[in-house]
Amino acid sequence: MNDHWKMPSAMKALGLNGDPQNEGEDNICYRVEHWNPKPAENGRQIPAINQWYNVDGTDYQATKAHYEFGIDRAGGALYSCFLDSPVYAAAFLWNNNRRPADPAKLPKLRAFSDVLWGYWSKANPDNKNVRYLFMMGISNDQTNTLIATCLHNKEETLKEWPGIEFHTKSDEGHALLGSPNGAAFAYFLMQHKAELGQKTITKVTMFRAETDDDLAFVDPHLVFHVEDAEKKGKKDEKPKDGTGKDDEGRRQGQRSSQVSKL
Repeated sequence: MNDHWKMPSAMKALGLNGDPQNEGEDNICYRVEHWNPKPAENGRQIPAINQWYNVDGTDYQATKAHYEFGIDRAGGALYSCFLDSPVYAAAFLWNNNRRPADPAKLPKLRAFSDVLWGYWSKANPDNKNVRYLFMMGISNDQTNTLIATCLHNKEETLKEWPGIEFHTKSDEGHALLGSPNGAAFAYFLMQHKAELGQKTITKVTMFRAETDDDLAFVDPHLVFHVEDAEKKGKKDEKPKDGTGKDDEGRRQGQRSSQVSKL
């Protein structure tokens, strides 16, 4: 994370280590693909559109979808790096984006939140240790439009860590949580409540890589901060002042980089 995504200050501030497992640290990176990129016996690669397989008597066609993500089980951090879901990859590969892919022809296991859970829970002695959910290098148009609006509302520009923070009880934080990129993590927590416990995303931090690149060519990062809902309720309890409101008093309302519409 430190070298490729250029965010050592964020790693240090959050108590995480940005180095990979092969350097003795805890970050493991995965790439999950819905096709077979390996050459056939004759040495030639079979195009994804010509690849088929059978599950329970049903033939499925490869979509060339892929997810790339990192997991730090010890630190409780999950990093989404490149997302190209079967829904969008199939529409491009099969139909040249002229029409959506038929959902009945798509793999049943296709949501990023479900794939992420499979890898997070595998050989993990503490599934509940989810603290930070990162979306790296966001280029999704819808999410980036929301990011630009949030920055405008705060009269801010995208900056390096500590970036700009949005509480999820604010309109901006709530919008980021409901964005195509934020929704993937919301589903991850909601769908696996039985294993994870009652979790809540309390705030979102928006920041950029620590580089000299022109701001116009930098894709933003988002980190969603996760807490146990029960503990948060006790910690945030205020002395009674007759208002019944919290400090803010407001209502609660693809690369993540490639195609991150999930």
